[in-house]
Amino acid sequence: MEILDDIIKKAKKKGFDVRVRDVGFSILYNYLKNIDIAYQLIFGVSGEIEPRTYASEPKIQFLCCETAQSTKEKEKDEPQNIARLLAENKKIQKEKDKLSFDENREGIEQQLKEIVELKNQAMNDPAGADYKTLALLQKTESELRVKLNDKFGAAEKNDEQYIIVQPKFNKICPYTRRECYEMTKEWAMQAFDLIERQ
Repeated sequence: MEILDDIIKKAKKKGFDVRVRDVGFSILYNYLKNIDIAYQLIFGVSGEIEPRTYASEPKIQFLCCETAQSTKEKEKDEPQNIARLLAENKKIQKEKDKLSFDENREGIEQQLKEIVELKNQAMNDPAGADYKTLALLQKTESELRVKLNDKFGAAEKNDEQYIIVQPKFNKICPYTRRECYEMTKEWAMQAFDLIERQ
Protein backbone atom coordinates (compact mmCIF):
# COMPACT_ATOMS: atom_id res chain seq x y z
CA MET A 1 0.00 0.00 0.00
CA GLU A 2 2.97 2.33 0.50
CA ILE A 3 3.73 2.25 -3.22
CA LEU A 4 0.10 3.07 -4.03
CA ASP A 5 0.09 5.98 -1.56
CA ASP A 6 3.37 7.28 -3.00
CA ILE A 7 2.00 7.25 -6.55
CA ILE A 8 -1.20 9.05 -5.48
CA LYS A 9 0.83 11.70 -3.58
CA LYS A 10 3.06 12.28 -6.62
CA ALA A 11 -0.03 12.70 -8.80
CA LYS A 12 -1.57 15.20 -6.35
CA LYS A 13 1.67 17.23 -6.36
CA LYS A 14 1.34 17.46 -10.14
CA GLY A 15 -2.26 18.67 -9.73
CA PHE A 16 -4.10 15.48 -10.76
CA ASP A 17 -7.11 14.19 -8.84
CA VAL A 18 -6.37 10.46 -8.84
CA ARG A 19 -8.44 7.53 -7.57
CA VAL A 20 -7.19 4.04 -6.68
CA ARG A 21 -8.91 2.56 -9.73
CA ASP A 22 -6.93 4.97 -11.96
CA VAL A 23 -3.71 3.54 -10.53
CA GLY A 24 -5.12 0.03 -11.00
CA PHE A 25 -5.85 0.75 -14.66
CA SER A 26 -2.33 2.09 -15.25
CA ILE A 27 -0.74 -1.00 -13.63
CA LEU A 28 -2.91 -3.39 -15.66
CA TYR A 29 -2.24 -1.46 -18.85
CA ASN A 30 1.54 -1.65 -18.25
CA TYR A 31 1.37 -5.40 -17.72
CA LEU A 32 -1.20 -6.32 -20.36
CA LYS A 33 -0.36 -3.67 -22.99
CA ASN A 34 -4.04 -3.65 -23.97
CA ILE A 35 -6.26 -0.64 -23.17
CA ASP A 36 -9.60 -2.42 -23.68
CA ILE A 37 -8.86 -5.40 -21.43
CA ALA A 38 -7.35 -3.22 -18.68
CA TYR A 39 -10.37 -0.90 -18.83
CA GLN A 40 -12.90 -3.79 -18.67
CA LEU A 41 -11.09 -5.37 -15.72
CA ILE A 42 -11.32 -2.13 -13.73
CA PHE A 43 -14.65 -0.60 -14.81
CA GLY A 44 -16.55 -3.60 -16.20
CA VAL A 45 -18.09 -3.93 -19.65
CA SER A 46 -20.03 -0.65 -19.49
CA GLY A 47 -17.55 1.91 -18.24
CA GLU A 48 -18.10 5.61 -17.65
CA ILE A 49 -16.31 6.76 -20.82
CA GLU A 50 -14.72 5.19 -23.90
CA PRO A 51 -11.45 3.32 -23.04
CA ARG A 52 -9.26 5.24 -25.52
CA THR A 53 -10.52 8.59 -24.28
CA TYR A 54 -9.91 7.54 -20.67
CA ALA A 55 -6.38 6.31 -21.46
CA SER A 56 -5.50 9.59 -23.21
CA GLU A 57 -6.30 11.75 -20.14
CA PRO A 58 -3.18 13.50 -18.72
CA LYS A 59 -3.57 11.99 -15.25
CA ILE A 60 -3.72 8.44 -16.72
CA GLN A 61 -0.69 9.16 -18.92
CA PHE A 62 1.20 10.32 -15.82
CA LEU A 63 0.14 7.24 -13.83
CA CYS A 64 1.16 4.92 -16.66
CA CYS A 65 4.64 6.48 -16.69
CA GLU A 66 4.96 6.23 -12.89
CA THR A 67 3.80 2.61 -12.65
CA ALA A 68 5.96 1.63 -15.64
CA GLN A 69 8.98 3.08 -13.84
CA SER A 70 8.22 1.21 -10.61
CA THR A 71 7.68 -2.09 -12.50
CA LYS A 72 11.01 -1.60 -14.32
CA GLU A 73 12.75 -1.21 -10.96
CA LYS A 74 11.06 -4.39 -9.74
CA GLU A 75 12.03 -6.25 -12.91
CA LYS A 76 15.63 -5.13 -12.45
CA ASP A 77 15.68 -6.71 -8.98
CA GLU A 78 13.66 -9.75 -10.06
CA PRO A 79 16.59 -11.99 -11.24
CA GLN A 80 18.40 -11.44 -7.93
CA ASN A 81 15.24 -12.20 -5.97
CA ILE A 82 14.59 -15.34 -8.01
CA ALA A 83 18.19 -16.51 -7.54
CA ARG A 84 17.93 -15.88 -3.78
CA LEU A 85 14.65 -17.80 -3.55
CA LEU A 86 16.07 -20.71 -5.54
CA ALA A 87 19.15 -20.84 -3.30
CA GLU A 88 16.99 -20.81 -0.16
CA ASN A 89 14.74 -23.50 -1.64
CA LYS A 90 17.76 -25.70 -2.49
CA LYS A 91 19.10 -25.27 1.03
CA ILE A 92 15.76 -26.26 2.55
CA GLN A 93 15.47 -29.20 0.16
CA LYS A 94 18.96 -30.42 1.06
CA GLU A 95 18.06 -30.31 4.74
CA LYS A 96 14.92 -32.33 4.00
CA ASP A 97 16.79 -34.82 1.81
CA LYS A 98 19.46 -35.52 4.40
CA LEU A 99 18.98 -38.93 5.95
CA SER A 100 20.59 -39.96 9.16
CA PHE A 101 22.91 -42.94 9.44
CA ASP A 102 20.20 -45.06 11.07
CA GLU A 103 17.56 -44.05 8.49
CA ASN A 104 19.87 -45.12 5.66
CA ARG A 105 20.57 -48.47 7.30
CA GLU A 106 16.89 -49.08 8.02
CA GLY A 107 16.02 -48.26 4.40
CA ILE A 108 18.55 -50.73 3.02
CA GLU A 109 17.42 -53.40 5.52
CA GLN A 110 13.81 -52.87 4.44
CA GLN A 111 14.79 -53.23 0.77
CA LEU A 112 16.68 -56.41 1.61
CA LYS A 113 13.64 -57.90 3.39
CA GLU A 114 11.42 -57.11 0.41
CA ILE A 115 13.88 -58.69 -2.03
CA VAL A 116 14.15 -61.85 0.10
CA GLU A 117 10.33 -62.08 0.28
CA LEU A 118 10.03 -61.68 -3.50
CA LYS A 119 12.69 -64.33 -4.05
CA ASN A 120 10.97 -66.78 -1.68
CA GLN A 121 7.59 -66.17 -3.36
CA ALA A 122 9.13 -66.73 -6.78
CA MET A 123 10.79 -69.98 -5.68
CA ASN A 124 7.64 -71.33 -3.92
CA ASP A 125 5.28 -70.39 -6.75
CA PRO A 126 4.02 -73.55 -8.51
CA ALA A 127 4.16 -71.82 -11.88
CA GLY A 128 7.69 -70.72 -10.99
CA ALA A 129 9.50 -67.59 -11.99
CA ASP A 130 11.89 -67.54 -14.90
CA TYR A 131 15.60 -67.96 -14.19
CA LYS A 132 16.35 -64.42 -15.28
CA THR A 133 14.11 -62.95 -12.57
CA LEU A 134 15.52 -65.26 -9.90
CA ALA A 135 19.09 -64.39 -10.92
CA LEU A 136 18.26 -60.67 -10.77
CA LEU A 137 16.69 -61.01 -7.31
CA GLN A 138 19.69 -63.02 -6.08
CA LYS A 139 22.12 -60.44 -7.46
CA THR A 140 20.21 -57.55 -5.89
CA GLU A 141 20.08 -59.36 -2.55
CA SER A 142 23.83 -59.98 -2.55
CA GLU A 143 24.56 -56.34 -3.52
CA LEU A 144 22.40 -55.06 -0.68
CA ARG A 145 24.08 -57.42 1.80
CA VAL A 146 27.53 -56.27 0.68
CA LYS A 147 26.46 -52.62 0.93
CA LEU A 148 25.08 -53.17 4.43
CA ASN A 149 28.27 -54.90 5.53
CA ASP A 150 30.64 -52.38 3.93
CA LYS A 151 28.91 -49.14 4.79
CA PHE A 152 27.25 -49.91 8.08
CA GLY A 153 29.18 -52.90 9.45
CA ALA A 154 32.46 -50.97 9.46
CA ALA A 155 30.88 -48.04 11.26
CA GLU A 156 29.65 -50.30 14.07
CA LYS A 157 33.21 -51.55 14.62
CA ASN A 158 34.55 -48.01 14.63
CA ASP A 159 35.37 -48.11 18.35
CA GLU A 160 37.71 -51.07 17.88
CA GLN A 161 39.72 -49.55 15.05
CA TYR A 162 42.98 -47.76 15.87
CA ILE A 163 45.70 -46.46 13.60
CA ILE A 164 49.12 -46.37 15.19
CA VAL A 165 51.65 -44.26 13.35
CA GLN A 166 55.26 -44.93 14.28
CA PRO A 167 57.73 -42.09 13.84
CA LYS A 168 59.97 -42.56 10.79
CA PHE A 169 63.20 -40.86 11.80
CA ASN A 170 64.59 -38.20 14.05
CA LYS A 171 68.33 -38.39 13.46
CA ILE A 172 71.02 -38.83 10.78
CA CYS A 173 73.38 -41.68 11.56
CA PRO A 174 76.94 -40.35 11.97
CA TYR A 175 78.42 -43.52 10.41
CA THR A 176 76.13 -44.34 7.48
CA ARG A 177 74.73 -40.83 6.89
CA ARG A 178 71.22 -42.27 6.62
CA GLU A 179 68.02 -41.31 8.36
CA CYS A 180 67.37 -43.36 11.45
CA TYR A 181 65.26 -43.30 14.56
CA GLU A 182 66.92 -42.94 17.91
CA MET A 183 64.57 -44.04 20.65
CA THR A 184 64.26 -41.40 23.35
CA LYS A 185 63.64 -42.31 26.95
CA GLU A 186 60.28 -40.48 27.00
CA TRP A 187 59.06 -42.22 23.83
CA ALA A 188 60.11 -45.68 25.09
CA MET A 189 58.42 -45.16 28.44
CA GLN A 190 55.18 -44.12 26.77
CA ALA A 191 55.25 -46.74 23.99
CA PHE A 192 56.06 -49.70 26.25
CA ASP A 193 54.30 -48.46 29.40
CA LEU A 194 57.52 -48.36 31.41
CA ILE A 195 58.03 -46.74 34.78
CA GLU A 196 61.23 -45.30 36.18
CA ARG A 197 63.25 -47.18 38.77
CA GLN A 198 62.90 -45.96 42.30
